[in-house]
Amino acid sequence: MNTDYLIIFFVLIIFLLLATRVSVSSNKDFFVLTKSQNTMTLSLSFFASGMGIWILTSPAEVGWYGLGPDVYGYALSAATPFVVLYFLGPKISSIIPKGTTLAEFIALKYGRSAQIITSIVATIYMGAFLVAEFASISLFVETLFSVSGLLVSILVGFTTLVYLFRGGFKASLRTDVFQGIAIVIILLLLLGFWLIDSGSEQLMEFAISGGMTSSSSFSIKSALAVILA
Repeated sequence: MNTDYLIIFFVLIIFLLLATRVSVSSNKDFFVLTKSQNTMTLSLSFFASGMGIWILTSPAEVGWYGLGPDVYGYALSAATPFVVLYFLGPKISSIIPKGTTLAEFIALKYGRSAQIITSIVATIYMGAFLVAEFASISLFVETLFSVSGLLVSILVGFTTLVYLFRGGFKASLRTDVFQGIAIVIILLLLLGFWLIDSGSEQLMEFAISGGMTSSSSFSIKSALAVILA
């Protein structure tokens, strides 16, 4: 077993330790944490789970095909659901105070048929999300380490199942918060190292040469398509 696998195993063990220390007092707490978390915890959870590891691949891909406006469009489309939730969440909660899912709200407002359709769409979306996540994990580890991306993806999936069975949603929330904090710190460190080593001028040069200031009609149309999607 090479050193790269040891590093990956070490990271997975950290997540297991973080998650398995969670205590679940009831069956309800295993699935939901009704109004028991503060704003910062929820924000970090939404950020980590909403962005995921494919944040490393998707912005680069849309930037390659659609230049700058596509990157802005991707960022806006990724943030929009959370902004909408910020304004509509309290209203939905007041209508169905004991509800825990969007499907329950849809059932109350629009009936059983609408609930089924919403659940099907959500399941398809989450399936696509998982495929993108594991594909990004595979690409990421194969780029940085001399390991099998498929094997690491299987290990990540297995580790996630283990701590979910142990701690439920609370365990998932804890790992999300850890990931959210880690992502912010790593991004700030990388940006700081870049600025110290190369200065802001080179950063702006790369941004301009990469099309971040592009205003072509194709780029703008592509950005609108990303936002609407």
